[in-house]
Amino acid sequence: MDLSDIRKKIDMIDFEILKLLNSRMEYGLRTKKFKRSVTDGKRESEVIDYIQKHSQGLIEPEFCKRLFLQIISETKRLQEESVKLIGFHGEHGAFAEVAAR
Repeated sequence: MDLSDIRKKIDMIDFEILKLLNSRMEYGLRTKKFKRSVTDGKRESEVIDYIQKHSQGLIEPEFCKRLFLQIISETKRLQEESVKLIGFHGEHGAFAEVAAR
């Protein structure tokens, strides 16, 4: 495996991370209709505790905490802006999703 191969693998992983983040944001938006307030300190603490407890390998728990605090913050921003979710046929990234935008 050379540098080019490693970079291609990193690019593929980055793409998967972005897909997962988009999926998480989508589900975060779905929770809005079940909540009175965008902020739920108890749930946010549960998520951060869970993430830190399950941090493994090379990733430090403190890094995971900062990362997920940013993810939670972005989810709340989307909820506050009342971003609308729309349905479409097909897979994410396919023409139907692009046309729906």
